[in-house]
This record gives sequence, structure tokens and C-alpha cells, in this order.
Amino acid sequence: MATNKQKEELVEALKFTPREITITLWGYGGEIVLGRVSREAYKWWSLQDAGFSLDDFAFNWSFDEEHPDAPIPEHARFITAGEWHECDNIAHESGVELSDICGITITDELTSEQIFESNLGLAALEGHGIETTCSYDMETGDAGAGNACFMGQSIEKGTFFEGQVRITRPFDPSRIQLSYNRIEGWCLVSGVTYDGEDVEGTDAYDTRGKGMECSLEYIGEDPETDPYDENTVWPDSWITEWRDATVAPEHDGLYQVEVGEWDWRRIWWINEAWRDDHGVPVEGVSRWRGLDREVA
Repeated sequence: MATNKQKEELVEALKFTPREITITLWGYGGEIVLGRVSREAYKWWSLQDAGFSLDDFAFNWSFDEEHPDAPIPEHARFITAGEWHECDNIAHESGVELSDICGITITDELTSEQIFESNLGLAALEGHGIETTCSYDMETGDAGAGNACFMGQSIEKGTFFEGQVRITRPFDPSRIQLSYNRIEGWCLVSGVTYDGEDVEGTDAYDTRGKGMECSLEYIGEDPETDPYDENTVWPDSWITEWRDATVAPEHDGLYQVEVGEWDWRRIWWINEAWRDDHGVPVEGVSRWRGLDREVA
């Protein structure tokens, strides 16, 4: 037998005129990616000092035009210049953040009235009976030991989501469900449902940039076989025999070289030239040896 409350809800539903409501999410948020990068690429970017930074390369589509002689080897170009969001083989999300400086509003399209508003802090949402679910939680350490992790982030402000759904009974905020992903501790809304129905976003994404940043972090300690550590010995399987400098290396990378009779050092072979850590050409290399494989 139906309770009095259920009977009242049924009566209200029968009197209710079906209509569309618009759900809008706004405030601060943005886009973030995590991507696994080779140790060799990490090492190159940590050593280079050629007048530009990883930020310059990652966020500037015109980088190659502005730096035509930039000595970046192929193994260090883990993204196309400016396309930072492509390095996302671990995680990628964009949206509004779950925080009390962001908000959700509901508009009744039949009356054009705003019928609900709340901030997106977890405590406030819980107070309205709005359910939140974390779909996944990823961080740089998920790249795995022996790899590096690239983190790229764009911080924005504005409207991140707007979608409509048809309701056949009075609006109830507790029928809203928000899913989100946590990446490097940043919780971004990834999906909205109302009364069990997915709400599709319209073309209303309207934000302006507030800042961008990126980083490369090595996961774990460099193993003893790190070919870039001057205090370790390279495994035999990684080393070529000493070769005369009249024979050029097949691959860009770091090599042991002999300059003069006794001067041994480690320098880069990049763009068909020997270069130091600053990208400056090195003359007088008489012989070399290095990794007997392509640096990926």
C-alpha cells in the first residue's frame, strides 16, 4: 500500500507539466593530462640549456618556426610542439573542478526561471542529496618505476558544461548525480546524470585561460645501468666498439667521445653534429662509442 508521501508525490506528478531543465556547471577548472615518457627523453630535457624550456616547447605551436635550429633529438620530441594534450596515455580529463568556488545552476526552460543553485563543494552537494562518484584516481607515480611522467595542465574560468534533460515530475536536486576524475589531486567533473539519465552537454563550453604549466618527473631512482650517469658502467649489450669519427652514429643520443689524445667526455650527437649539453657544436672528436640501439 502506498504511503501518504508517495500518494502526494503521485498527485504532484499528475498535475505537473513536463518540461526541459538546463543544468549548467561553471567556475574554475580546465584540462589536465598525464603521459608516460621515456627515461631518455626525461634526461635530455633535464640536461638541456639552449635558451628554451619544456614549457616553451609544449605550449607553443609556432615553436619550430621560432627556433628552427633547436637541437631537440627525435627521442625527446614525445609530443608535437604545442600539442601538450596529446601526451595522455595515462590520464586525460577536462571540466569544472569540484570545489566551493564553482557552482551548479538549474533553469526551468518553461518559465525561464532559475530554480536551483549550489556551489560544487562536496559538503554542499551532499547537503542537497546530490551523489558524487569518483571514476578513477591517477597520479604521476602511475607511470611506473623506470619511466618519466609528463604532466600538462591548463587552468580556465567560465562555463564548462550545459545540458538539457526532460523532466515529468517536479525537480528534485537529489536526483542529480555527478561523476568526476581525480588527477594529481585535481577533481574534475566528467559526467552528469539526472534521474538515471545521462545529460548530454551542448556546445556551450565557454572559458578563458588563466594559466598553463607542465612538468617531467622521473619515477623511482635511476638504475645503476643508467647510460647518462658518468659514474656507472654501460652494459656490454648497450655499447658499440670505439669507432672513428669519420663514421657518423646512426641515431641521435648521448655518446662517449674522445677529443684529442686523452680527453674523454660524454656529449650529444644531434642533427648530424656533436653538441654539448647547451647545444653548442663540439669540434675535434676523433672517435666515439655509444648505445648500440635506437633511443626510443
